Amino acid sequence: KRWPPVRWPAQCGRPAMARVSTSSACLCLRLAAGELARALADGTAAGLRGADAAHLIDIVGELNHKLLMENLLRSDHMDGKLLFIHIGKTGGTAIKACIAPWLNWAKGFWVVDREGLFYEDEIETWQGSAMRNCGARRFAFFVRDPVRRFVSAFMARQRRPWSAGEERAFEQFPTPDALACALSSGSPAWRGRARGAMLTLGHVRDGLADYLGGNFSALARCRGSIRFVGRTEHLDEDLPSLARVLQAEGALLDNFPGAAASAGAGLGPSACKRCSSPAYRNFTRLGACSLANLRRWYRADYRLIRFLVREGLVHPSYLTELTPSPATEAK
Repeated sequence: KRWPPVRWPAQCGRPAMARVSTSSACLCLRLAAGELARALADGTAAGLRGADAAHLIDIVGELNHKLLMENLLRSDHMDGKLLFIHIGKTGGTAIKACIAPWLNWAKGFWVVDREGLFYEDEIETWQGSAMRNCGARRFAFFVRDPVRRFVSAFMARQRRPWSAGEERAFEQFPTPDALACALSSGSPAWRGRARGAMLTLGHVRDGLADYLGGNFSALARCRGSIRFVGRTEHLDEDLPSLARVLQAEGALLDNFPGAAASAGAGLGPSACKRCSSPAYRNFTRLGACSLANLRRWYRADYRLIRFLVREGLVHPSYLTELTPSPATEAK
C-alpha cells in the first residue's frame, strides 16, 4: 500500500520472485523500474517518506535500463528540479544513504550512476542527458582526484561478476600499477591491450565529463545551473553544505534530521578500514610511470576540475591536493 501507483508492464504478467534471475523476468523488472522512475519524476511518488523513498531509488538505480533512464532525462519531467548526479566512485553511495531518505522528489531527483547492469558479455552504460535543457534544471555533484578515483574504480571492479572484457583485462593487468604503467609500454601490442583495458573496465573508462553531459562544453554551457560541487576527499565537511543547498531548493523534507547528523559520520576516505593495511597499500601503490600516464589519460578531468575552481565552485586549495598536481598541465 505504500508504493505509488505504478503500471506493471502488461507483457510481463506477474512473474514470481523466484524467477527473477531469468532473462525475461529481469527485463520485466527493468521495465518496471522505468515506471517507478517516472513515478518519482512526475510527482506521483511524492507521498513516499523515509526508508520507502530510499528503497525505491535503490530499485530504480539497480534495475535501471539505459534507454529508460535516458528517455526520462530527455523528458521535461526533470525540469524545475535540482538533480544530484551520482558520478561513479565519488562517494555517491554514502551520500545517498544520508540524503535519499529525506529527498523531496517533487523538487529533487537522484540521477543514478551511469554504470548499469550486466547484459550478455558487456556492461550497459547510459551516457545520460542530465545537462539537457539546463536552463530549467539545477545540478549538484561531487568530484574526486582522478588518480585516486582510478584506483578506487579498479579495486571496485575486482568484485565479480565480470564481463568477458573485464576478465581479460584483470588476467593481463592484475594491479592498478601494472595497467597504468603499461599505457606507455615500448611494445605496441602491450600498449594497445592496456588502452583496451582502460576503455573496458567499469568506472575506469568513464571520466567526470561522461557523467556531466558527455563533454566539457556541455558542462561549461550549464555553469549557471550548477548549485553545488563537493569533494570526495572532504566528504564529511562538504555533505552538510550539500544538505543546506538542497534545503534552500526545497529538495529536502521538513523532517530531515539536519546537516549536523551527517557531519562526522565517518563517510570520508578515512572511513576505509582496509585502506590502512600494508597488503592493500602495496597492491594499490602507483609508481612514477603510472602517475605520469594517468595524468595524461585523465587530462580532461584535470581540465574540468580547474574550470570548477576558476568558476568559484571548488576551493582553490583543492588543486594542491590532487595527485599528481595538475599545475604542470597545459591550460
